[in-house]
Amino acid sequence: MYCPKCGTKNDPAAKFCKNCGQPLAAAKPVSDQPKQSGIRTQATAGNAATRTQSQPRNWLWFVGGLVLALIVGGIWLTVAL
Repeated sequence: MYCPKCGTKNDPAAKFCKNCGQPLAAAKPVSDQPKQSGIRTQATAGNAATRTQSQPRNWLWFVGGLVLALIVGGIWLTVAL
């Protein structure tokens, strides 16, 4: 079964999409084919905007963790010396 929101293939018994968490209708699969991105409607354009908004947050967590590690490492080096 494919997710109606992001098009990710999921297990037929899954209740939620493994990629975006969208509830899946167990009784009626949306499609046997993944979503095609040839024609962009307002609905698919909105989904693309949602995906691009979540990606910068992942980078923000990565950069924040890196900065925190550098600060802790710097403090440790100054105390150790």
